Amino acid sequence: MLTVLLLGAAFTTNSTRPIAFVVVSEARSGSSFLMSLLNSHPDICAAGELLNDRRLDTELRAELDAFALGHKTQMRSLASRRSRPMTRLFRKCLPTTARHKRACIGFKWFSGQGGARAAPDYDQPLKGKHSQKGRENEEKRKQTTRLFVDWIRTHRVKLLLLERQGLSKLVSHAIKHIGSKANATAPSSKVRTHCFSAQCTNQVSGLRLRLYDFIEYKESASVAAYMDAQMEKWSETMAWVRKVAPFQNILYLRYRDLSADPQCEMNKVKLKNLLPRQLALEQTCCWQVFRWLGVAPHSASTPMVKSVRKPLGEMLVDYERVRGELLQTQYAEEVLAGTA
Repeated sequence: MLTVLLLGAAFTTNSTRPIAFVVVSEARSGSSFLMSLLNSHPDICAAGELLNDRRLDTELRAELDAFALGHKTQMRSLASRRSRPMTRLFRKCLPTTARHKRACIGFKWFSGQGGARAAPDYDQPLKGKHSQKGRENEEKRKQTTRLFVDWIRTHRVKLLLLERQGLSKLVSHAIKHIGSKANATAPSSKVRTHCFSAQCTNQVSGLRLRLYDFIEYKESASVAAYMDAQMEKWSETMAWVRKVAPFQNILYLRYRDLSADPQCEMNKVKLKNLLPRQLALEQTCCWQVFRWLGVAPHSASTPMVKSVRKPLGEMLVDYERVRGELLQTQYAEEVLAGTA
């Protein structure tokens, strides 16, 4: 099985400016886990969802420019301000850029954050019928997206894609919504979905969920239909990434492989599917992910632990119904393999 697919060859630069990157992913896809692994490297500063609570405008673009260029004076000035979305980031990453000439700094981004959307038609004229307000909102999204794309291209930002699909991701979404009407059998108290202890894992794994209640809450026709919509959305994101970044600046990771063996995934990219089939696995070419990011290889570790330890069949009250539906779809392999 291909654990990680390298969409582009390794690329480095002789510049001493920081190497900027963005982790492009979706909610409940393991992005916090990946960011924790990245932060275990002394030369990497990986922040959170930087654009989650502020629309990308010319002022924020200027702050992002200072971040990507590693302008320490500007970063110190911005880090000293109060109640600024960028303040935490600059305080977190300034020591890294000060210590290391080849620092690698970045954040994670989900489509829609900052007002930018991962739609391949961001640079195309608006089509179809829209109300005046709808047209204005769509034009604003396109303009914001173009601003984000220009920042990515100007600073040769590397895009690290993390994908997670399937039933396990859907269940993770359901757990996130515990206490809502979508999970009538779950306790109303808030349950942490990012675990750092066995106690947290036991709490999450002890839940019993009715997945079809969540599907109804999301107003989807079926489990498969909901998962299809998520895959379609991710396909759109992938098409957008290929359009905005050069081939060598894109790296693709799958969550199921990353969670199975983090140490391996952070240090190797196996190109088995890109080489003749007769080659044995040990003969395949390997790139080091850290090196692709522009830093030296390093041991990857994280205090985070997997939150769900039990088979999904023991967590879902309606698992047999879910399994019966998925066996008739493209997701049958996941069910038959026992990973669902």
